[in-house]
Amino acid sequence: HWSGEFPTIGDFNVHTVRERMGGVGLAKVDADRLDAFIGSLPTAPSPIAKTLEAAARGRVAFEKAQCATCHAGELLTDNSSRDVGTLNIHSPVLTQRDNGMVVLKGFNVPSLKGLSRSAPYLHDGSEATLEARVFGNGADKHGVTSTLSEPEKTDLVVYLKSL
Repeated sequence: HWSGEFPTIGDFNVHTVRERMGGVGLAKVDADRLDAFIGSLPTAPSPIAKTLEAAARGRVAFEKAQCATCHAGELLTDNSSRDVGTLNIHSPVLTQRDNGMVVLKGFNVPSLKGLSRSAPYLHDGSEATLEARVFGNGADKHGVTSTLSEPEKTDLVVYLKSL
């Protein structure tokens, strides 16, 4: 019962059938059988339990892939500039002239908060999904994802979407 006022399902049934519905109730043996049957029913599975478990494993994968090296702290960013494999000479916002030489610096490390709602990804929108970024990080320029198994990468994506 929602109020928690009945110590057993049998007490709840007696109250409901007799006092609320005006019935005579069940014989003691039948009430005991009903209690036993109801008590034997499995708890309904949580609709989000598997997602929560995957997100917890994904947090471990996040650490294993060294993502927290750049995506650290409360806002999940160290606010540095990093090359995540998308730099090229045609990215003028990333260039710095040093004695006439072009030095590619990198892009600002964004916060991961609300990541699932901010597709497409990367500075140029070149990754449509988080899956594409995590599974397509061949050179380990965006975390060391080569150390992760396929299931760990899948869990990492679930974790990232949970932020």
